[in-house]
Amino acid sequence: MSVSMRRVGIVVLLAMAVLGVAACGGGSGGGDSGGGSGTVPAAVSQRVENAKSPVKNWPGPTESIKAPTSKKIVAITCSSQGYGCVQGGIGVQQAGEALGWDVTVVDGKGDPGVWNSSIQQAIVTKADGIVLLAINPQLVQGALDKAKTADIPVISTFIPKLPGPTVDGYVSTDHVEGGKILADWIIEDSGGDASVLMLNEKAFPELVQRNEALVKELKDQCPNCEVADTVQLSIGTMGQELAPAVTSALQRNPNITHVVAPFDSSGILAGQGIRQAGKTGQVKLVSAEGDPNGIRAVQSGEQAVDLATVPPWGGWAASDLLARQFAGEPVDSEVLPQRLFDESNVPSGEGWDGDVDYEAEFKKLWGR
Repeated sequence: MSVSMRRVGIVVLLAMAVLGVAACGGGSGGGDSGGGSGTVPAAVSQRVENAKSPVKNWPGPTESIKAPTSKKIVAITCSSQGYGCVQGGIGVQQAGEALGWDVTVVDGKGDPGVWNSSIQQAIVTKADGIVLLAINPQLVQGALDKAKTADIPVISTFIPKLPGPTVDGYVSTDHVEGGKILADWIIEDSGGDASVLMLNEKAFPELVQRNEALVKELKDQCPNCEVADTVQLSIGTMGQELAPAVTSALQRNPNITHVVAPFDSSGILAGQGIRQAGKTGQVKLVSAEGDPNGIRAVQSGEQAVDLATVPPWGGWAASDLLARQFAGEPVDSEVLPQRLFDESNVPSGEGWDGDVDYEAEFKKLWGR
């Protein structure tokens, strides 16, 4: 998911396995805009226009700090196979090199038991700071309590701030805003008359938050729009179950115009389901996170739109929050940018770089 965010190993493997198949069919993102009988509020069109526009100004922190050197940092990924997790870890490594830190990236293997033991090992080896990459703090509460006792700051990336266990800083996109953006694109694309199939993955709170915001925005801004059906999915079984579930839902509800996948690899499988239902060119695929496979799908027309993030930026932002902790000037959160891409503005490369040189901006703040 977003960088879903970006999901654990099976997601990337599935994406690689089905991308070639996806490239063979017609475009689920093709065809003309809806032009339905509903209405499109001006605020909806403005949000879409803003979301598609390049990031022109630095959206990060502006207060310079005296960043210390010679810190030992442990970054724990959700999994070494999760695209966004890995890219976020690379961002921590890159930022650590600029700061003069010793960064170790640990493979979380998609296992909460490994996440907990990795945090505890970081405490034993006297790490100065810990970064969690797409790991829900609620699933590592005991280990976080021990890190707090040891006075080791912990930064969470990609997961929204949740009730319960606390960490020292959060780096994430605005998932509620992301849901509104995707809903508004659907409203505008359909001319205010969309029938939507929602695909939900309840295991990841950021995906739940974004989808709930999307459904609420449809209800609030589009009287003629509806959520016609919902399919529950699980990362562990979606390779076998998602495509046929989408096909069945489209057959039950022949008036569906848009399918919303929570992250790009699930979108590829949803695209298979659209083709198997004979709905190519009639039903548009909407997804998020801006993985290379998602961007390629928009380029080819297999996917109509993608809400992209920049996972390495998350690693740099997490390092900035740690640096501020160490400098005695803590900040509890940084919000990552997101940008909407459809056929009108999709980048020609493998993904989105954020439009601004975030590495240079962080180095300037750190005096490097």
